Amino acid sequence: MALQTIVSLIKNKDNHISKILKVRNFNSILSALFRILFRFNYLFRIYYLFKENVDIKSTNEFWMVRIGFCRKRNFLPYLNVDPNLFNKPQLCSNLINLPLEIHTCQEIYVKHFFRYFSMKKFNNVIKKWRKLLIPGGILKIQVEYNENKEKIESLLEILKKNRFYLLKIEDNDIRVDNKLTICAIKEDVTNNISQLPKNEKMRDIFSIISQNDDLFFNTNKLCILGIASMSVKNYLKELNFKNIEIQSLDKLSLLRDVNDHYFDGVIIANFLEFNNYSTYHTIFNEIRRVLKPNKQVLLIVPEKNNYNLRETATYFNKRIITQILDKENFSIEWINLNSSFKMIQILFLNQFESPTEKIGIKVCLLGNYTLRYTHLNSSWWDGQVRAFEKLGYDLLILDIKDHSFNYLLKSIKLFNPDILWIAGKIVIEFLKKNAVYFRSSKIKVVYWFWDSRIPINYDFSDLIHTMFISSVGEIPLYKKAYNLERVYFMPAPITPQIMHRNKFIKEKYEIGFSGHLDYSKYHKERTEIINYLKKFFQVKVVNNVYNNIPEFYAQCKIVFGGTPYLRKIELIASNRFYIALSCGTCHLTNYVNGLEKVVTNHDHLIWYAKKEELKAIIQKYLQDTKLRLNIKLNAENLANEKHNYLVRIKNMLDIVNGKTEEFYGFLD
Repeated sequence: MALQTIVSLIKNKDNHISKILKVRNFNSILSALFRILFRFNYLFRIYYLFKENVDIKSTNEFWMVRIGFCRKRNFLPYLNVDPNLFNKPQLCSNLINLPLEIHTCQEIYVKHFFRYFSMKKFNNVIKKWRKLLIPGGILKIQVEYNENKEKIESLLEILKKNRFYLLKIEDNDIRVDNKLTICAIKEDVTNNISQLPKNEKMRDIFSIISQNDDLFFNTNKLCILGIASMSVKNYLKELNFKNIEIQSLDKLSLLRDVNDHYFDGVIIANFLEFNNYSTYHTIFNEIRRVLKPNKQVLLIVPEKNNYNLRETATYFNKRIITQILDKENFSIEWINLNSSFKMIQILFLNQFESPTEKIGIKVCLLGNYTLRYTHLNSSWWDGQVRAFEKLGYDLLILDIKDHSFNYLLKSIKLFNPDILWIAGKIVIEFLKKNAVYFRSSKIKVVYWFWDSRIPINYDFSDLIHTMFISSVGEIPLYKKAYNLERVYFMPAPITPQIMHRNKFIKEKYEIGFSGHLDYSKYHKERTEIINYLKKFFQVKVVNNVYNNIPEFYAQCKIVFGGTPYLRKIELIASNRFYIALSCGTCHLTNYVNGLEKVVTNHDHLIWYAKKEELKAIIQKYLQDTKLRLNIKLNAENLANEKHNYLVRIKNMLDIVNGKTEEFYGFLD
């Protein structure tokens, strides 16, 4: 109760305690108290539950710890840590003894490292943080460069001593603000596997292969790479793969004797998780060499710590494996969890996702791009980067919350882009602060905003070349508030390789909903409707699902969505609407003006006008599996054709370049 009282006092900004916190002496005392309390993990978990209303254990997410950041992300999986309450962290803690469990952090990112730790403490803090990182976890350390060369050398040696693999140090930041970011990957000594994979794991692998056996029916020469590859080969023979050549290899070295472009299919299982990150480039280069161009690779890895062994060198989730394959420039066809939710299956092609030669146009992307992989469910950030890379643009990607405005402006000046492509809310403040520079530059500024908020009144007429928003009804509002002529409708993009229907997962819930439920003005009516539906149907509500929303939606016969509060705004829709289409759901949403321009009722989804209609509509579709499946198939096809990330960005560029003023996502 004492801890709950402290939390409630801190959250109440108008009480006397909050005012006293402004007094640094009291702040120091209270900070010291928190640092003592939060040496214990269970106290931090209780505190986080009261403060954020989130049970950490239930999220099953790896932490992204951030230390020393002035702009914070106060939502999972990010955790802002500081030893001083004056800096308003989520967790006030001793930085060496963070109250987190071992193997729960995917990344620890610290700025101003030398301000926090003397050289004597380097080894101790690296050892402690190593325990918190998952196998294959990332440690990012930003340091001031010129005056600290001796400290940097000492830090690098300590990282190597503690078995961290050092990525190539990028020195671009030195030119901008005399800072260097060291990126190190936690690695372990890899040994021969002392035991064969568990039977349960092998059953999962066999099930995945069986469900995808059509991928390899026309294969003549198939490679199976991984521990127990002979068992996989024998299983394939049972599946009637008897007339093809199958080579089972349990070591990468055995591929070296294989001729270039020899195989026309590869299955990788029981392999990548037992190798360190430092070997991945070599592994994938060999796969690219021995596999014929444009042929398929089925990659199977455990999800998170499932089927963990002593020899496990890397944990995976969707964001980790997607980022690895993107770095190797493979073309991902799809990525799923399997039906047991314990394995990740990825199909990718032996072709380059992005062209190796650029088209000669520079684009600077400025927004919350750190969320690209941590929030794959939201295709905004990933879709933009993926599209520009695929189209061959020369990119500089800057995160608005990772850097100071001064750093961002210097970086933009050095890059000298043809287009500054900005997105989100906070970038408007950056643009206003640096209005003099952008008004005098030749940079074309394009702004994409996808939330429903009342805009400030500011003259952007000579700053923003083109603006895009996610509703038709608010276009006049933004034109007037920003004094802009070129404001266009452009809703969320989707990335079909990540957001698609997982046909191997069985329906489990009658109705599913993912998102916030509360009694704020935006969510009140939605919350009341969900509570109404619970009286008649089985309703499953989840939140804080960042990368596995297709798997949740696949379990739902009907997916509920919409924001009834905004129904009068023409074609207003959050990205949930387009994600639901892309995931091939039977999506039920409130009608908004103009919705018939992008979807057909009872064909791509179901819309309702009044709450009283819902019970009969839902009963009809729950009773008819064929009707639901028809909507699911049509929805996914429509999303792939009209709303995929490449179509969306091409549409925007065509508008920016004066080739059209039309939105390509309307029904024909």
